[in-house]
Amino acid sequence: MQINSEYVIEDSLRASLPTEKRILVDEIYKILYFNNADPQTYTVSFWAEHFQISPAAFRNIVNYVAFPLTDPDSKQVTKVLYFIDSEL
Repeated sequence: MQINSEYVIEDSLRASLPTEKRILVDEIYKILYFNNADPQTYTVSFWAEHFQISPAAFRNIVNYVAFPLTDPDSKQVTKVLYFIDSEL
């Protein structure tokens, strides 16, 4: 079996590519931002389907993360985004 080296991607480069059942670290703050803007639309079910991950696994992830929003001038934290679980 011959492998075409033109299409081989090293593991270090593959780490930043989204795949099924995988949430990139950079996407966590976007999830929190959208959820805080509209928790009735961006629910656990919505994100679980989007990332093709079980709702229980997704809920376990977002239960332990938060994202601080800071004022660009004073550099003080103005708000902390947590996941609002409107399905519970």
